[in-house]
Amino acid sequence: MHNSRESPKGTPLRWIQAEETLTPIDNPFQGAEWHTVKADAGRYLRLNLLSGDTVVGHLGVRDVSVLGTYNRWALLGEPVALQDDPINQREALQSLISFAHGQGIDVIECQFNMARWLTDAVEHTVPSECHEAFGTYVVDLRDGMDAVKSGFSSNHKRQMKQAIKASAQVRDQVEREPLLELLSQVYGRTGRKSPFSAEYLDRLLATQDLSLVTVTVEGPDGIEMAIIVPYDSRRGYFLHGAAKPGGLRGAAVLGHFEVMRLLSERGVPEYDLGGARPWHQDKRLQGIAEFKRRFGGPFEAVSRFTIPLTRKGRLIHKTIPGIGQLFRR
Repeated sequence: MHNSRESPKGTPLRWIQAEETLTPIDNPFQGAEWHTVKADAGRYLRLNLLSGDTVVGHLGVRDVSVLGTYNRWALLGEPVALQDDPINQREALQSLISFAHGQGIDVIECQFNMARWLTDAVEHTVPSECHEAFGTYVVDLRDGMDAVKSGFSSNHKRQMKQAIKASAQVRDQVEREPLLELLSQVYGRTGRKSPFSAEYLDRLLATQDLSLVTVTVEGPDGIEMAIIVPYDSRRGYFLHGAAKPGGLRGAAVLGHFEVMRLLSERGVPEYDLGGARPWHQDKRLQGIAEFKRRFGGPFEAVSRFTIPLTRKGRLIHKTIPGIGQLFRR
């Protein structure tokens, strides 16, 4: 879990820039390898979180500078603890804001769907107009797959049986072209183009530096769904996936069940279903959240934020509110 706790009295948390950035981080999205896979704008930085003189955590950052006059830090997640003791995110975020300001950064943001800054820490630290509620459902895998399946809703259990009865088969592999086609179909239903390129998926599927679980579900009429799940020692993260619109009923449930089984085999204790906003007015997003809720895991409240730190940052954030989108790809 990512719960906060107080730092030992007299040892406030503080950040420094790490000189070494190649040592692995126990989070698939915060190391230099993820920055390479994404091929995003900016350069990769690693920050070390210290309690006294002891490094207690790391944070990956994408540092973007525009003509040397506008500087933005895009956080690749929440602080990753080096030990079992969880990090006080409230204190870490307060210290990060001060550190970034001292480094001449105009804006820091964390808009990544896989980031897990807890809402109570963000609300205490960030002005309300600068953050938005997000969240995810997390399934506990520790007690084995029978316990996992027992937590499914009756609807999910029924659908999975229907898929199996219809001779659906699972493969622990994902191929680029079928996934691209599924993503194109899913996004096309909303009038949008899939944001994921063939080159990006090639890099993601080929990298040796990320631990991945990949699953494809095939039915009598071909491929029904595909899922890509990076994982670390704490949890697997539903990063990408798509099911054929109007396809085999229960294929998506079966695919996620297989992902959980593979994670459990690898000793991963939790499956993070990749974000949900059950309160959203968009019926499509409500449906996605309800689908994830029915796997039985509790809801984890997290938040995304964009914090202007300087007068320049506040001016640009106010006059060009979507400027951050220019630097996310």
